[in-house]
Formats: sequence, structure tokens, C-alpha cells
Amino acid sequence: MSGYSKFAWFYDRLTTNVDYSQIGERIDELVVRFGGRKDILLELGCGTGSLCEKMDELGYDCIGIDTSQEMLNEALDKKYDSGKNIQYLCQDMRELDMFGTIDVTVSVLDSINHLPDKKSVKKSFERVSLFAFPDGMFIFDVNTIYKHREVLGNNCYIYDLDGLYCGWQNEYNDEDNSVEIFLDFFEEDEQGKYQRYQESFKEIALSEQEIDDMLCEAGFEILAKYDGYEDKPVSDKTERIVDFEEKPEQPRSNKASMGIYIFKWKVLKEALSSMSKQTACDFGKHIIPYCFEKQDRIFAYEYNGYWKDVGTLGSYWEANMELIDIIPVFNLYEEFWRIYTNNDIIPPQFIADSAKIDRSIIGDGCEIYGEVYNSVIGAGVTIGHGAVVRDSIIMRDTVIGAGTQVYKAIIAEEVEIDDGCIIGVGDEAPSKLDSRIYAFGLATIGEKSYIPKNVKIGKNTAISGRTETADYPDGELKSGEYIIKAGEM
Repeated sequence: MSGYSKFAWFYDRLTTNVDYSQIGERIDELVVRFGGRKDILLELGCGTGSLCEKMDELGYDCIGIDTSQEMLNEALDKKYDSGKNIQYLCQDMRELDMFGTIDVTVSVLDSINHLPDKKSVKKSFERVSLFAFPDGMFIFDVNTIYKHREVLGNNCYIYDLDGLYCGWQNEYNDEDNSVEIFLDFFEEDEQGKYQRYQESFKEIALSEQEIDDMLCEAGFEILAKYDGYEDKPVSDKTERIVDFEEKPEQPRSNKASMGIYIFKWKVLKEALSSMSKQTACDFGKHIIPYCFEKQDRIFAYEYNGYWKDVGTLGSYWEANMELIDIIPVFNLYEEFWRIYTNNDIIPPQFIADSAKIDRSIIGDGCEIYGEVYNSVIGAGVTIGHGAVVRDSIIMRDTVIGAGTQVYKAIIAEEVEIDDGCIIGVGDEAPSKLDSRIYAFGLATIGEKSYIPKNVKIGKNTAISGRTETADYPDGELKSGEYIIKAGEM
């Protein structure tokens, strides 16, 4: 971190718009609200001591630390003038070393952002936690990624004060959301000439989730988050839930719940007990709204990575087909996002000389004698000689007989399809079983089903159970038809 040597001389003149009384009173209010001890208060990055002066007036025994001796000199001048009993130490918050425990630690005006990297923030949080009194409080502010990108950005500002002129230039780095700040000061001397001084420093920005994770790892419990130093409703950008809706007819936001929730056991137990008589109790429809009405602390994590709703057979099929795109949206082989699974101990793949495979995923333990194109094949599948599989999902331990042709189908686990069948052909027709589910031109075969030799199966069809040749009039199940054996679905 910079020592802010020249900046210290002008800091108070450049921050006359900062209401330290409001900030101090807000901190005091939060300490009282959450049952903190109003005793020893430590300020990280105390600068010229303006907040310590205010907190002393509010009844706290204050300690201020800063890495800049020039800033601390300004703070000591204020202390001398006011006669307050404030202790100032030249310390780096990453190496915080106190002689006792601290009741309330504060850091304001984005001092945390002035740390050089995420590792430094984590270390600072750990040091604060180490010296915090049991149930001690940590109150701080940070500039958000949004502010760095949209407000500070690459903007420049001009300050024309009495006897002082300052040019402020920002350089935003979109790779890490940091902002480099360059300051040029021109101070008028007694002869009316201007002396020029230059200063620069960098601010980093971390996501809300990164900060939350580091606080929790350091042993803190997050009690509340606010948008600035006023008790006003939080905005969308603070990521606290303002209203929770489960698939509303007229949504007020384009954000959707992914249905992944993390609860404290005590909170979840109370909610489940209270909702025990609710018919078909659902997290989204009942539990989350119940907790919201009770004003439990609920936060949302905005996930911007890959996610797809596979609530229909069509979307499930599309998601699998996307895995084998030339440039997949969700890359199973991504070097920086590897997926570790507990694989069964099964034999490796066997690909016969007669096999042809193009743009497909083949699971372990498969035996491929036929042709596979644009398909996802699960573990332990056998595809016989002369068989052709296109645009399909074949799940584990299924057998595709010799000469069988499969087009755009979803075939579940442990299915046996005998020789010479043709699946997924003909004109489309709406499903007579359920047109909302069995659609998208797919042929669907349920687990452990059996398809006899030489039958033809159309589109938007559904089969479940061990079928016989007699189940197929003229050897065919036409598009839109279904065969569901008793007790098989």
C-alpha cells in the first residue's frame, strides 16, 4: 500500500463532503442494535483521525492504525488540538498486533479496497478476528465491483479549492475490476506560485460472495448488510432479497431461483416445524416465503456461470447435445473448472475396428461395434455390429442390438433393444399420453425396458416395460403412441 505522503497533506480538504458525524452515529447505532460492547474501538486505516475523534465523543476508547506516518501525523495534530485520549499506531492491518482484545473494529471510506489483493484482505480479516473480543463486532465498508466499473471507471475529476487545484484520473482494469488512481496537486504558495505534487494508488474490488466467504472463514457471522450508512432499503446491487417469488405469472425481475438453498439448521428446523401441516410443502412456495415474512436474514448469490433448467425432456436432450458442441457452453474438459466424480471401477472402453464415432461422448466400459454420431453414451453401453445411433442419449448398461437404428431418442438405464429395430422415425404426431412431456420429436424408452426384434418406433412416443412383438400392430408403434406395461411407470 502507498504511504500517501503528499496525499495526507490535502486529504481533509478533499473530503470536506464526508459526514463523519453521520458515519460515527450510524456505527454507534449498529453496535447498540446488535448488542455489541461499547468499549474499545479500533479503526483500520484511520487516516487523519477524523472518525476516531467522533467515536471518542460517542464514548468509545479509540485506537487508530494506519501504514502512513504522514496520515498519522495529521491525526496526532487533531488529537493535540482536541485533547482526546486516542492512541495511534503505525501498523499494517494485515499484520495487526494488539495488546488486548477489541470490542468493535471499524474500517470506513473503502480502506479495505486499498489492500493490494484478495490474499491481503483475507489475512486482515483473520487478524481482526484474532484480536476480537468474544462476540466482538467488525463494521466496515467496501467499494463494489459495480462502483469501480460504472462510477469510477476511467473517469477524471477536477477539484478547484481555495489555494488548491487537484486533477483526479482513474484507470479501470476490467480483468480484475481494480482502479488505478492518479492525483496531481497544485498548491498555491505565498507568492502566488503553484507547487506540483503527484500521488497514485490502486483500489481492488471483490465480489460480495468472496467477502462473505472470507469473513466466514475468519470466524465471523454476518449480521447485516446495508447500502451505505443509512438504514434504507437495500437495492438489487446489494444482493439481499427484497421479495421472493416462486414462478410468478408476472415476474418483477429476470432473476430466477435455481432451487439451491443453504440454511442454518436451527432456522430450517423451525420453518419445517411451523409448516408441517402444509400440503405438498415446497421450499420455493412455502419455506422461503415463510422465512421472508419472519424477516429472517436471507441473501441471494448471483450465479453467472452455466445453468440450464432441464425440467422437460426437450431441455434435457438439448443440454446433453450442448456437451458435444464444437465449442460447448458447458465444457466437461475445462482446465480451470474440472469436475471430479467418484467413478465406478469398470473396464475401459472397447472400440472395435468396425466402429465409427463422431462428435460423441462415450462412457467407460462401453463396447462399440457399430456407428455413433452426435450422441452421449453412458457407461457400460453396448452398441452392436451394424447399429447406428444418431442425436441420442443412451444411458448406462443399455444394449443396442445388431443392425438397430436409433434417431433422436432418450433411452434409459438397462434397456435391451433387440436386433433390426428402427427408433425415432416417421412423421411427427402429438403424444396421446401427455403432449406436454412426450414431445420435441423424441422417442423415449424407460429403464429396464425390452424392445423385441425388427419393430419400428415413431416420434413423440413413450415405452416402459418389457414389451412383446404382439404389442406392436404391424410391427410398428406409430408417432404419438405409447406402451406402458402395468406397474411399469
